[in-house]
Amino acid sequence: MNIAIVEPISSGAALVIAAKELGHDVYVISFNDADRTLPQIVKDTATDIIKFETNDDGLFVQQVCALHAKVRLDAIISGNEYYVPITAIAANRIGVKGLPPATVENLRFKHKMRQCLTDAGLATPRFHIIRSVKDIEELNTEGLFPSVLKPLGAAGSVHVKKVTSIEELTLAYLNAQEDTRSELGFAIGNDMLLEGYLDGEEFSVDGFVLNDEVHVVSVTKKLLEKEPYFVEVGHIVPADIDEVKRQDITNYIAQCAKALGLDLGAFHGEIRLTSIGPVLIEIGARLPGDKIVDLVRLSSGIDLAKTTVLLYLDMLTEVPKNLQLGVSGITFFANEELSQFSGYSGEEQLQSLDGYVSHQFMKKIGDSIPPLTDYRGRLAFAVFHHKERAQLLHSLSQAQQVIELY
Repeated sequence: MNIAIVEPISSGAALVIAAKELGHDVYVISFNDADRTLPQIVKDTATDIIKFETNDDGLFVQQVCALHAKVRLDAIISGNEYYVPITAIAANRIGVKGLPPATVENLRFKHKMRQCLTDAGLATPRFHIIRSVKDIEELNTEGLFPSVLKPLGAAGSVHVKKVTSIEELTLAYLNAQEDTRSELGFAIGNDMLLEGYLDGEEFSVDGFVLNDEVHVVSVTKKLLEKEPYFVEVGHIVPADIDEVKRQDITNYIAQCAKALGLDLGAFHGEIRLTSIGPVLIEIGARLPGDKIVDLVRLSSGIDLAKTTVLLYLDMLTEVPKNLQLGVSGITFFANEELSQFSGYSGEEQLQSLDGYVSHQFMKKIGDSIPPLTDYRGRLAFAVFHHKERAQLLHSLSQAQQVIELY
């Protein structure tokens, strides 16, 4: 069968590999330049790469239709959160399985997500759309703080910040507007979301939807850098929570998926367990990033990438079983004192640690290092797997001690 994968530059690379391992031809759709440059493994695995400006919606649909006429696509899957809506539109145009175009933006833009959950009567924080400093000046400040400011459609915690006053809010908003960096060719934009701050532990929830039924594969404990930012510096799979909390999370996520029109494929949700129960931060119709696909496979034996491919091909015949293979985790390395990456030490010691699986440096020697306010400030990561949680936590701690960045 012929499968198109759109912009698989991060976790979407796993979809390309999975589709190829399942015996299918894989056509990668990508701009393949700048921060959309494809990983080498994607280039090596793909049957063909169709290169064009993927941020041009009209051209995107035109190119997909042309590819479909040439090879007859059996599925098209977004390999990145930014391209979920246009991929759904293209799937609908060529007549293959996809998310509903009418509701897919609920899964991409945070203000639409919040409104859907509010309309469905589900737990969600209060929110305001901020389009200008004037909007900030007109806010009713009673009970407004603490809050969290975030872009409507960005990812990776970019310009997500906790604010506790009008002054902090205004400064955070202006800083976001002055940032000329783009994400995959998309600017931050003037429109941002201000929502109530959620107390409680933070988790990610990963799974898939099959025949309108939500299956939660993993609840992951998220390790965050100190506030006011929300940089993810580690993940542990599975989270150490009791079955009651796990079921509460599963039930709530299922309700959110239904309200948002999520009826096909993988999802990656983020929630906080508050005093009133789980509350959604966001959910995307995509695979998780930060190597969580690998962590889930190591700890449960479930391959979310292969499951996703089979779902879009309508070939998933049974729900994969959790084999309970232990506990896996990832830790990210950063050095807030550095403005440029000059080198590192401790790589051999890292690889010799118990439970070591893999590691990667995400910056090159000589690269500038932005502040640790979002994922762009992280320099490297290491993945570990153990049978016991205490062993994993020890290895993650040791890893931070042996790696030195300078």
